[in-house]
Amino acid sequence: FQAEDGIRDRSPSRGLGDVYKRQVKVHQPEILCRRFQTPPVIDGKLNESWNFTHRVEMNDLSSINQIPSPGQEDDIWKGREDLSATLYTGWDATHFYFAMDVEDNQIYPYDKDAQYWRGDCLVIGIDPTGDGGMHHRPGDQLLTLALTVPNRKADKDREGEEGEEEEEEEEKNKPDGIYTVKKKDDNSGVIYEVAIPWSLLDDFADAGAAVQPNKVFGLSLVVTDDDSGQGSTKMISSTPCHLLPREQSAHAIWKHLVPEYFPKVRLK
Repeated sequence: FQAEDGIRDRSPSRGLGDVYKRQVKVHQPEILCRRFQTPPVIDGKLNESWNFTHRVEMNDLSSINQIPSPGQEDDIWKGREDLSATLYTGWDATHFYFAMDVEDNQIYPYDKDAQYWRGDCLVIGIDPTGDGGMHHRPGDQLLTLALTVPNRKADKDREGEEGEEEEEEEEKNKPDGIYTVKKKDDNSGVIYEVAIPWSLLDDFADAGAAVQPNKVFGLSLVVTDDDSGQGSTKMISSTPCHLLPREQSAHAIWKHLVPEYFPKVRLK
């Protein structure tokens, strides 16, 4: 891997942070987030409240990256109907809201038990303080949202004690907030809608004061794309420089999602 400064790293890479930290400082995109007069209903239908929000279009090759996989073709993106997205954001006193309207003509459910990325999934990275950093820090959040395949292990033990314990553990680990994902009626893609309470973002919760305009925090949004059901080969991202590793463990993801390069959400 050749870094911009011309220095080749001869030691094994620990992720993109090890390369980025020696490169020229780049400008992080800023996402303006307007306050809602009437918050949206989080139901996967993109109601009219979103019409008054700031939009971010992700509809060309600058937002597309490969996910490494054996025998992968170079020409992985076929156009906007293959993979593109529009991001909407908003906020009020209790929540940060966003929606992603994703165009995708091949939709496959996400398999969270697979070793490698399989299916379509939204990966949400949050830097609550907006302080960046080349590696994730305590308080940084990593969430996933997707149409999922049944949990294989839980299915085997559905009637047994182990299956019940696993379901209880999954319920306990669900983050606070409202999260919906819905396939479009014409099968042209998927709509993700999210309402994240400010209490989930420790910076705002610990401040003990009302959330005010000009607050800033980091937000990375990545959608994986699987066109065959055999594994995800590409992704669309709000941060063009971000990549995903082939392995989908949180440890591996944080090596590649660098908070320093998260777009900054600014409340207006």
